[in-house]
Amino acid sequence: MKILEIESTRRTPYVKFDIDKGTLEIKGSILLVNPTDFFDKILEYVDEYLLNPQSETQILLHIEYYNTYASKLLMFVLKKLQKLTKLDLKVTLIWLYDEDDEDMRDVGETYKSTLKMQTILQSVQQ
Repeated sequence: MKILEIESTRRTPYVKFDIDKGTLEIKGSILLVNPTDFFDKILEYVDEYLLNPQSETQILLHIEYYNTYASKLLMFVLKKLQKLTKLDLKVTLIWLYDEDDEDMRDVGETYKSTLKMQTILQSVQQ
């Protein structure tokens, strides 16, 4: 399957999902009232990836802002990928947040305590 790459817009983040490397990157804000259509393509790739995953999967998220609905859809994506840990495959979530953004740091902490995968929180300078 080819690489899924979606360029960022004013309302959507940059996405790159390289199935051959086992990497998923999402960077930016999700400012859509109904982000279902946006996440449908990502979920399609996740479902395909789960059929033939790599031994290691790395998820790099640097979300600047998203609404509650988008957060639920993102968690749905992460929980699907979390299933790989039950197959004894390594899954690592790297949650990047701007160093002065306590809210997004707290979201990362919530993901870390909720998900059953290695989660690394890392602040970045703006």
